[in-house]
Amino acid sequence: MQHFIKNRLIKVNYILTLLWLPIMLFTKSCQVSHVDTISPNLLPEQLRQENENMTSSPHEVILFCGNPGVGKSSLCNSIFNEHIFESGVSLGQGMTLEQQEHVYENKIYIDTPGLSDLKQRKEAAKAVGEALKKDKSYKVFFVLTLEAGRLRPDDFATINAICESITVPFEYGIIINKVSNEVSEEIKAKGGIGVALKPYLDILLNKKVSSKNLLIIKKDNQMDDVKNARLTDSSERKKLINFISEIKANKITPNKVKEIDINNYESKAQNLEKILNGLTSRPIFLPSVTPKLLFQIGMTAAMVTGFAILTKNTFSVDLFIKPTEEANTQAQTKNNKNLGNILKLNKNRAGLHKYQFIRSKL
Repeated sequence: MQHFIKNRLIKVNYILTLLWLPIMLFTKSCQVSHVDTISPNLLPEQLRQENENMTSSPHEVILFCGNPGVGKSSLCNSIFNEHIFESGVSLGQGMTLEQQEHVYENKIYIDTPGLSDLKQRKEAAKAVGEALKKDKSYKVFFVLTLEAGRLRPDDFATINAICESITVPFEYGIIINKVSNEVSEEIKAKGGIGVALKPYLDILLNKKVSSKNLLIIKKDNQMDDVKNARLTDSSERKKLINFISEIKANKITPNKVKEIDINNYESKAQNLEKILNGLTSRPIFLPSVTPKLLFQIGMTAAMVTGFAILTKNTFSVDLFIKPTEEANTQAQTKNNKNLGNILKLNKNRAGLHKYQFIRSKL
């Protein structure tokens, strides 16, 4: 009897083993080797950022530089299309007191403090220097604004100081933010930003900027004095994103970044203001001398001279010709019907042009 029971138990055990083995193998194959636990309290944006950090590390830095109040944080929030960086009105000093970082589309966006704030200048220079030492590819953007249609010297003092700290060749972009519709239309009428502003930028900047690396963002009245605001015009946001994507990224290693020199910052800004005042005492969008304008002046002078020859009249045009005394004397003999006046152009030894009138019988 015992032998019979024992045989039965062996058979049952054998059957159970055959049934359990496939289940164990299937469970083993589906087992996850590692599971990351994510807190259920994380916001959707934090969940997305957590997922990006787990997939791959960012390879590019988008660096925004500029003085307080130019709208760097708001532009960054406009790119993200949500409130990430603190922005708004801050009386007496800039809103960004230390660098703010955010990973968006596998790129590190950094909003840095400005150098024009005297109380925070040393800390701001240190923060910008640290932001430049991440040993990645960089796209550097300087944000500035116009004041009553004029460029501000402090903005260029900041740009020059930061550019001089980078000892490797690199490209950068300039974003002129909060431009009114009137000024924007004037700049457009004068040939665009490359014609209206580029001559001034070439003089004020130690490191030249390409015309294609200039962008105007129109003023959004709905953002005035609003905390953590961002662009409400989708076309302006799209223009900003496209501009950033088109700028060339440059590799900047930590050993190619010097300490930002903030010594004599005020005196450098004052010198730039003198230069700017010397260029023009009026807003920057006034007409400038262009090849087209020079061509029109030349054509006008040629038409006036040709008309004088055809009508055989002698007269002076103070804008173009300063007649000699001999020309004035001969011009008084125009009543002589048997004599004519032929215009002849001679060059003196200094290469200057003089007009002489030669009397001859017809």
